[in-house]
Amino acid sequence: MKTADKSLRNRLLLYARKTYGTEPDYPWTSAPGYAVLRHKENRRWYGIIMNVTPDKIGAKGRRELDILCFKVQDRMYHDMLLQEPGYGPAYHMNRLHWLAVRLDGSVPLKEVCSRLGESYLATLARQKKKAFRGPKEWLVPANAHYYDPLKFFDGKDEMMYKQGSDIRVGDTVYIYAGLPIGAVLYRCKATEVDIPANEVDQYQIRTTHRMRLHLEERYPTNQFTRALMKEEYGVYSVRSPRSVPYGLSLALRHKEE
Repeated sequence: MKTADKSLRNRLLLYARKTYGTEPDYPWTSAPGYAVLRHKENRRWYGIIMNVTPDKIGAKGRRELDILCFKVQDRMYHDMLLQEPGYGPAYHMNRLHWLAVRLDGSVPLKEVCSRLGESYLATLARQKKKAFRGPKEWLVPANAHYYDPLKFFDGKDEMMYKQGSDIRVGDTVYIYAGLPIGAVLYRCKATEVDIPANEVDQYQIRTTHRMRLHLEERYPTNQFTRALMKEEYGVYSVRSPRSVPYGLSLALRHKEE
């Protein structure tokens, strides 16, 4: 096994110890290198580090490599990751819900740690799952028949907007303008939530809470259109706040790279 491989394994174990307070469990005497990462509360696995031959994860080669198997809740996200370099089907785990990522430098450690964090959240006890989650990304609709979303941030980089029920501080909010515009116009960060409003908007719907959004990026009206999102990313409608598919998220953030 390469020195770099061992280093990534050890650095990932150190990350799990510092972030989640997890000490690895080595349950198999026949496979002393298999390190299981468990929740303290329910003893569920949220990760397993193994040294395997590449054929175990559908790759080529003979030399053993370290991998991390992690859980993925969303099937579309699972299938998209499976197409990315450095990822493969899980070994020893249910391949419909788990994936493997190579610890050989083909995937940056920061990204591997992110996958481990997603797996940690996916396997939390139900009562803790809602309270403990990382930042999320949302598509939020704006009805262009009633007001002009193109002027939301004219001369300013903040605005107040009606709040979706589960949007929290730190979440990313993409504002999608409905027809006749039909496109994502802005990427924002939620900096304040649960601001009391108690008013009736132009749809005759009572708004009880608003959120403060900070503008991070503007998009041309012909870039992330309704047709593109439907054909390329499976987003057929944005009638209420909804999560952003992984592929669309990558595309929306492409300008940062």
